[in-house]
Parts: sequence; structure tokens; C-alpha cells
Amino acid sequence: RANWRLGAIILAVIFATALILAFQLPTFYVPSASVFGNSRIASEEINGIIGVSGQSIFTVQPDELERRLRLNYPEITSAQVDVYLPNVVYVSVVERQPVVLWQQNGGYTWVDETGVAFRPRGEAVGLVVIDAKDAPPAGIQTSTDAYSPPPFIQKELVDAARALSPIVPAGVTLTFSAADGFGFTDPRGWQVAFGTTANDMPLKIRVYQALVESLVQRNKTPIFISVVYPDGPFYRMAET
Repeated sequence: RANWRLGAIILAVIFATALILAFQLPTFYVPSASVFGNSRIASEEINGIIGVSGQSIFTVQPDELERRLRLNYPEITSAQVDVYLPNVVYVSVVERQPVVLWQQNGGYTWVDETGVAFRPRGEAVGLVVIDAKDAPPAGIQTSTDAYSPPPFIQKELVDAARALSPIVPAGVTLTFSAADGFGFTDPRGWQVAFGTTANDMPLKIRVYQALVESLVQRNKTPIFISVVYPDGPFYRMAET
């Protein structure tokens, strides 16, 4: 019994000494996290948010750091933190890709294909630029991800704008209003409205192009064309 007690005391001393050394030895202190997958958010900025620099590896909580990143950066769709002895922390992130630049009331934001808005960072090519006169209808949250922000705009509107953008004349910006949906001002002298539905946008485009061809052949220049309802398009001439 005495030998058992002595052995227990020795083990306790060894464990306590190892624990003290683990929290005090510089070997186990994290210099900084290595960040992967980021193209727009700087690694230094991510390190500033998670705050592991100078922290003992034994106090790093990956789940808490992942939660902190997702709450601070809506442009991140996923984050994973891995910890390895003696002092290594890996952070892997996936960033949202912008497809729309939404401009409204002097401000602007990026929007991804699901309708989620986030702060622009750096440059992005190929964005559909939209000059909005009215606020868009908010999207419905369908994601099961607890940290995914609610969509700023309906996904259908994003799809409609992307389908329409190829026929927007060079140097002309796509517009949005609550009354007419998406449209633009044609350099030939008229405004055109296409509505907001995405599934029939290719049909609307064909109807619009056929109607314009007919008007040009008849030497008519309207001031407004609507193909919001492709089975009932109309145009309006200037009053004389």
C-alpha cells in the first residue's frame, strides 16, 4: 500500500511538472496561424481575428475560432481550424465569389450567386453591375448552415440579371426598379423593361430582339418597350 501511494505521488508530480512546462515552454506557443484558401481576405487580418499569436497550443479551441471567423466574415462560406503539436495552427477558408455589383443610394455591395451580400475587397472581373432605384425583395434563407447570413436578394433575381447581362449594350448599366424589374436604356433612344423572372428570361430576350427588329424595319423609334410578360409585349411611342 505504501508503494502504491508513493507511485501515485510520483505520477502526480510528473503530471503537474509536464503541465506546467507545457504552458510555459516557448516551444508550445503559436507564432501565428497559417491560412489557406483566402484570396481577398489577408492572412494578417484573419490572424488578428482569431488571436492565436503568442497563445499556448493547449488553449486553442478550433470550434470557437471557426465560429468567430464565420461571424466576422459573411464572405466566408466555410472555415476549418486544425491544431498540431508543438505549435502549429492551420486555418482553411472558402470565400464567396461575387457575381453582381449592386449599387443603390450611393452605396454598393457584392452579391454571390445565392443572393448573399458582402463587402467588396479588391478587384473582381465579370461582375453584373446593377444600378438600383429601389430595394430588392429580400431572399429566403434556405441554407441549413447556422452561420450563413440571410440572402440580401432573391436568388431568382441574381439568375435573371446574369441571363440578361449579355445583351446589355456596351457602356450601359443594367437598372432595377420595383415597377419594371430589370432593364436598361438603349442608346438608340428607348428604355426597356424585362421584369424579374429568371426561367423565361431567354424567351423575353428573343421577343425583345424580334420586336426591335420589326420597329427598326418600320422606321419607328419608341420611348419604352416592355417584355415583362413575353406573351403580351408592348411599346410606347413619344406623344406628338
